[in-house]
Amino acid sequence: MRPIPPALASPLARLAATWSRLAPRERKLVTLAALLVAGAALYGLIDWSLAERERLRRALPQTRADYQRMQRDAAELAALRASAPRRVGGDPLAAARAAAAAEGLALELSAVPEGIQARGTVAAAPLLAWVANLHETLGLRAVRVELRRVGDALEIDAVFAGQPS
Repeated sequence: MRPIPPALASPLARLAATWSRLAPRERKLVTLAALLVAGAALYGLIDWSLAERERLRRALPQTRADYQRMQRDAAELAALRASAPRRVGGDPLAAARAAAAAEGLALELSAVPEGIQARGTVAAAPLLAWVANLHETLGLRAVRVELRRVGDALEIDAVFAGQPS
């Protein structure tokens, strides 16, 4: 087997050598074929670009609406974070007992590992006001709640814990 001459070793040199061996008529056909392939590729690129542009034009109003909704949601979230519950210093159990007494609720409140446990049978309206007060003043939220209707009152067994910071 003959070694490849150094002039033909590089791809461009091999292409130039092949091109020089072609007859003028073959060169015209190869040039025409290359122009057709390049034209087809250019047409495909332009067609894809126009179709993508139309798709984006149709999607833009919905995308803008989504963006505005997310901006409103972010502003609402910032406002909610700014109005976080105020924390009352001191013993949360004593504060919860004082709040229950202020609402006229006869609840048995005790400290448990999860937070504060509340048990008792009370009227619904003052109970809801007391739970809202726990959240607002102490930053406590219900972790577990069991309610049973007993006549016009509610029997509650619940645990309230501090919100993670």
